Amino acid sequence: MSHPLLIICAFVAIFRFWTLYVALTNEKRLKMNGATEYGQGSTLALWVTTFAVYFGALFEGFYFRRVQFDGIAAVGLSIYIFSAIALIWVMRTLGPFWSGKVIISPHHELVVHPIFRAIKHPNYFLNMIPELIGFPIMLHAFTTLAIGLPLFLITLLFRIRVEEQVLKNKFEAY
Repeated sequence: MSHPLLIICAFVAIFRFWTLYVALTNEKRLKMNGATEYGQGSTLALWVTTFAVYFGALFEGFYFRRVQFDGIAAVGLSIYIFSAIALIWVMRTLGPFWSGKVIISPHHELVVHPIFRAIKHPNYFLNMIPELIGFPIMLHAFTTLAIGLPLFLITLLFRIRVEEQVLKNKFEAY
């Protein structure tokens, strides 16, 4: 078993728990200020498929493949680091409106940063998809990637439809 990969996975877990903390803190504050949550089913589906990919990759990589840190793992880690940097950037750009859910506050302002015009959902396309590609590659979990990514993409399409409808209904400029 690869000790460097265990350490990297521990850092990934700490990072993701920190982002969960920020998301839950923002969600609580938004709801206290009268925000409404939409598409709870899509949120649950995203969380379940994301967890399944993470768990599947860990199990496949460490249990079945006895993965070692090598060139393939380095490529996966590079993709994951890109996704983590993208997530931090999206979190900073959206500020107090960023959460893991579709929540709209009565005081919500439409973010018109140029990246949101170029890529409608940068959190999904620059963070979540690369994250769920990079992590399994890092652990040589190609079966998990082949099964989990398509399932995640199906739930993501549902989530994007929900989010698009909410944004169109709430913001004329969208």
